[in-house]
Amino acid sequence: SLVSRRSEGVLMARDLRARAVGRDKLVDRMLALVEEHQPRAEVLDQLPFYYRQLFTGQATVNDTFWVGRERELRLAKRAINSFDRGASGAVVVTGERGAGKTSLVQRITTDLLGRRSLVRLAPPRSGSIDPEALREAFAEAAGLQGSLDDICRHLPEDAVVVIDDLELWWERSAGGMRTVDAIADLIAQHGGRTLFVLAVGAQAYTFISRFRSLGDDALALIGCGPLPAEELKTIITLRHGSTGLAFELD
Repeated sequence: SLVSRRSEGVLMARDLRARAVGRDKLVDRMLALVEEHQPRAEVLDQLPFYYRQLFTGQATVNDTFWVGRERELRLAKRAINSFDRGASGAVVVTGERGAGKTSLVQRITTDLLGRRSLVRLAPPRSGSIDPEALREAFAEAAGLQGSLDDICRHLPEDAVVVIDDLELWWERSAGGMRTVDAIADLIAQHGGRTLFVLAVGAQAYTFISRFRSLGDDALALIGCGPLPAEELKTIITLRHGSTGLAFELD
């Protein structure tokens, strides 16, 4: 539902921009309002790590807060071993918003793929999900030029391509799946030489899977489910400890 509403908002903004006349555009006024109420950089710099990340708009990975996920890491290790033995495909990490997908991907790349060449594709800031935007992001991340196929062919032998927030490359519109299709094509053509690691929200994955077989062709489909109560307690204590504050119970 959240992803669907986001797509609807993007489409509405594009429509408003296209129909607006003159300098006083509604979408520009809305963007100016958002920017005006952003926390000041000097304020964010003074906040403890955990509270600062609440204002960044995305997960910020920090090893201090890593707890559990042994089963998920075992699945990832088995998939990587299969890839090294010649299997083709991708490692797909799914979960609800805030479940820890980005942190798990970071742990996989650090602990299991730390010696390999990592290429991280950032989601499009412009809101464009055109395959050309994907190509530009890929070219910038890899330091290479050419088509998507050219870039993949010239990656190092041990390269790992990480695509976080896959749902941000999709939208609810005609042709809104074309960049996901381009990513799937890259995995199909180059997945035997280059390991792809994808992170995608559970709801978006369910929807996309109705039309594209991301999970069926994956080396592993790893779900970030709810953490046990004991691990949650440990995480909360660690994060509270990062603030420098003390607390007492009763």
